[in-house]
Amino acid sequence: MSVDHEKGISGAWWLLPIFLTLVGGLICYFVLRDRSEKKARNMLYLGIILGVPHIIMLYIGSDYLFWF
Repeated sequence: MSVDHEKGISGAWWLLPIFLTLVGGLICYFVLRDRSEKKARNMLYLGIILGVPHIIMLYIGSDYLFWF
């Protein structure tokens, strides 16, 4: 993984919001915001973008289950 030499942030941090979506984005934001506010915010946005469809599908799925 690449490392941001200016701030010492590994590129592996991007895997957290990809695999854990919203929770991973929140973790990255709160851990990295002091080192690089912009990268931390971008990781949070990635987690939100990837997490919202899952939340919508859970909501739709739960409504569908209650019809039977």
